[in-house]
Amino acid sequence: MEFEEVINKRITTLRYKKQKIKENDIEKIIDSAIIAPSAKNRQPWRFYILSEEERNRIADMMDNWEGKTKENELGIVTTIHRSANVIRSASDVILVYKYGQKVIYKETVDILSIGAAIQNMILTATNLGIDSTWVADVRFIPCEINKYLKIENMDLMSGIALGYRAKEPKRKGRYKKEYLVLSKEDTKYDK
Repeated sequence: MEFEEVINKRITTLRYKKQKIKENDIEKIIDSAIIAPSAKNRQPWRFYILSEEERNRIADMMDNWEGKTKENELGIVTTIHRSANVIRSASDVILVYKYGQKVIYKETVDILSIGAAIQNMILTATNLGIDSTWVADVRFIPCEINKYLKIENMDLMSGIALGYRAKEPKRKGRYKKEYLVLSKEDTKYDK
């Protein structure tokens, strides 16, 4: 695919077929993350490919989380139950971790760097004909997931569900460019 086509074709998929992804394709997806840009070349990412048993257990943990039906401390009503179903149905799920010291400057740029790695993974999957879902809801129970997986001294940043779509996903609307691109007039404080 042409690069522009890959970007435009990428879409979040919530329902997957029971069709395994080739191990070689998973390797290509991971390889694309490894070459992503990172601040000061810190490469703060680590990846954990979940087994089917681990996926199901984590999905159960997400379903059983006490905050799933109410607003959390940030005032966000979660979609954790939906994300648990995505994790269960995906062919593969890769957890993305932040590795390294917790220093304010480094913390911010490391998170931005991890976002670049995740984007590389999602676009590579799209180019391979594999659908994906960026699963941020694992952030509601990172300690529980790490304890279950016996992972220490790393922050769980996100998950990426991968597979082949079982149903054509709906493309969500996007804000217009005029709304998103700021001008000098937009940046003035209201008086």
